[in-house]
Amino acid sequence: MFNILQNETYSTIGLNMELLGETVHNMNMSMAHGYKSKQTTFHETLNGVKQVTMTDFSSGTPVKSFRELDFAIQGEGFFEVLMPDGTVAYTRDGGFIVGPDGTLQTPYGYEISTSGSQQDMSDPSQQNFSLGISRAAIKIPPGVSVDLNDKGELTDPNGDVLGKINLVTFTNLHGMKDIGEGLYMPTRTAGDLKDVAVGTMNGETKLLQGFLESSNADSVSAMSKILQINTQIKAEMKIFKTLDQMHGDLNSTISRNL
Repeated sequence: MFNILQNETYSTIGLNMELLGETVHNMNMSMAHGYKSKQTTFHETLNGVKQVTMTDFSSGTPVKSFRELDFAIQGEGFFEVLMPDGTVAYTRDGGFIVGPDGTLQTPYGYEISTSGSQQDMSDPSQQNFSLGISRAAIKIPPGVSVDLNDKGELTDPNGDVLGKINLVTFTNLHGMKDIGEGLYMPTRTAGDLKDVAVGTMNGETKLLQGFLESSNADSVSAMSKILQINTQIKAEMKIFKTLDQMHGDLNSTISRNL
């Protein structure tokens, strides 16, 4: 009986420590532009305890940055990012740079896609969607300033269009997998890919130049959760210490009576 209680106590402590680590990680990431907070819970299943992490994709607050290559999404949607393996990832972090080849890129060197891509559902063995690229990347000539128009197009001082920033979303955002660096990949449960219209009417998604979207993480709530989990861990350790003492006393009593 004691071994069962011991194992359950260790298991609970381990799960709480895992949740605490996840909370601390989220707090460290909470200052990243476009970062989406996560809620981690544990649920009892027939096969034991299962960890479930849900991402909150609600919008953060646009913060003025005064950089012409910073863009904040106000509303739904993601920027499309071309990965080195040819797949497309998605991000809310619009802090872009001009790469060595003149293409518009993320700070990690991934090109911003202007594909208007469609899902390729022909290969059921694929773990992620592979999206075809049908248009060229956005290229910014050296020393040329850019402006964003209401259609999401980037133009030079003469009004010539350099490229268009497309925004897309999925029908089930809970099917998006966090792959790090502020990037997400759709899984099979993400549903259909759809274009997001950029406009200025109420209720429509807006794309703001010279702004960055702040994180939607609540640092006060995260700190409160850390304190709660820490208190719970201490209580469980105290219970285990008491049970351990009781087990020792019982063994001593049995040994004396033998």
